[in-house]
Amino acid sequence: PVWTTYFGGSGGDWGTDLAIDAAGNIIVQGATNSTNLPVTPGCFQPVVGQKPGFSINDVMLVKFTNAGSVVWATYFGGSLNDQPLGICVDAAQNVYFAGWTEGGKFPVSTGAFQTTYRGARDGFLVKLTPTGGRAWATYIGGTGEDVISGIAFDPSGNVILAGSSQSTNFPVTTGALQSQLLGWSDVVAAKFTPAGARVWSTYLGGSDTDYGRDVCTDAAGNIYIAGSTQSTNVLAAQTMIGSQAGLQDMLMLSLTNAGGFRWGRYLGGLYTDALASVCADLGGN
Repeated sequence: PVWTTYFGGSGGDWGTDLAIDAAGNIIVQGATNSTNLPVTPGCFQPVVGQKPGFSINDVMLVKFTNAGSVVWATYFGGSLNDQPLGICVDAAQNVYFAGWTEGGKFPVSTGAFQTTYRGARDGFLVKLTPTGGRAWATYIGGTGEDVISGIAFDPSGNVILAGSSQSTNFPVTTGALQSQLLGWSDVVAAKFTPAGARVWSTYLGGSDTDYGRDVCTDAAGNIYIAGSTQSTNVLAAQTMIGSQAGLQDMLMLSLTNAGGFRWGRYLGGLYTDALASVCADLGGN
């Protein structure tokens, strides 16, 4: 290896994802229950948001130079569990990350798309400046459990999210591809501008249990969502490729950049199958 390092405090610390910016810096996200994480002076959140003595997790974010030096490090979270699941960096080196939060004390920004914590667990989306300051942060969720697990940029720099919802009132837009929760859990997807305004959001699911795990876009801006399903009727009004074959199948959905349906397919055998990640090549495969 060129270099290796520890980063953490006296509790549990683990990384969940990383991204590399145009200058070669490495931004690592993870979760921590350490109260003495080595954060940098002047960081956005210098202390853990949990109540001391409880094994509850905050987001941790660390930016390393390509040579392995810490540029900045910060906590980001509220009074209960916060879990980051996806991260990406734009051409201007702004950092976007998404996941889920509990407890209602997550540091959302004034004027954000959704400033009110609504459920047992809400999704979140955060934009940080290249120096680690908060540009904006928002909840996205209803009164049930909502998780954002995938994040990507389209060619115009908009943010595409994918995840799952058990809420009957997830904030979908008027004219959404699917306006209602159909099963115990549905896939959800959303598009936000770089300024934090929601463009569209929708459910995508059937009458059983469906999860969105990851998302990517191609050069034309088309969207691909990978996950899993136990439903035989995902997006029943649309024509899917194949049919649900086992206890749980892999699920792939493709949307237009405007949130319309392109295609979807089941993949799997007789037992349990799931897709965890997705990317697109230069030809849109």
